Amino acid sequence: MIDFNGQVALVTGAGRGMGREMALLLAARGAKVVVNDYGGDPEGHPGSSEVANAVVAEIRQAGGTAIADATTVGDSAGADRMMKVVLDAFGRLDILINNAGGSTIAGIAELGDEDIERVMRTNYWGPYLLHRRAWPIMQRQGYGRILNVS
Repeated sequence: MIDFNGQVALVTGAGRGMGREMALLLAARGAKVVVNDYGGDPEGHPGSSEVANAVVAEIRQAGGTAIADATTVGDSAGADRMMKVVLDAFGRLDILINNAGGSTIAGIAELGDEDIERVMRTNYWGPYLLHRRAWPIMQRQGYGRILNVS
């Protein structure tokens, strides 16, 4: 079994689905986890921090260490805020899992530019921004892993 004791993980989109399962598994194997999810719907419309808080409660109930973060992925300010949350809470970042994602299902004539921009911010721009911010942290530590889910 892989042991993540002493490591810190940031998992985006960790309130549900695969992200939730990855956060739970990392915590069960000893990682401290930042559960990022803003509780939005599959099309990227904002929700609340309830889903992130629920996963954190599960992790803590099982004896793990986790905090919730409801920052929206996809803009520079959000990426900066997430790195600050991770470093303020745990002082390092060893694992970044860019899992948050969404889509808009409609015909091209029915989609507005803002619909596509929202999807691109979550699925492309968010992972890029987080990758750019995580890389120097991991480089200074001499260790780190980044997983992009698409």
